Amino acid sequence: MPVFDYLCPCGKKFERFLKAANVAEQQYCECGKTAEKQLTCCNVYVMQSYQSPVTGQWIDSPNQRKKDLADSGSRPWEGKEIETQMAQGREKEFDSMLDKSAEKAATTAFHDLPLATRKVLTSGEAAHE
Repeated sequence: MPVFDYLCPCGKKFERFLKAANVAEQQYCECGKTAEKQLTCCNVYVMQSYQSPVTGQWIDSPNQRKKDLADSGSRPWEGKEIETQMAQGREKEFDSMLDKSAEKAATTAFHDLPLATRKVLTSGEAAHE
């Protein structure tokens, strides 16, 4: 299916995959205005078949790929820079979760101590034996 580029009077550029039978139809922007087809280079999408590392099934169409990614809870590779940013974000989120968990555990442990021990700990005085 060919890809066509469009330009809306609002300035937004977008692409559409259209069947040959639909090429002459007007295309509309998200804003509702009629977009103008742009003369551009040929866009070609070639998908390489692969075996799903999760299910072992052979994937040879964009729809199968989309379903395989969704079923396995995966997402497409977006390049090293984006992947690094996402990994750092997940690490930061995990660290924050650990901090909250540790704080909750410490608070619970503190409140489980006998009242006399809590008073000593909060007063800053050393316990005398």
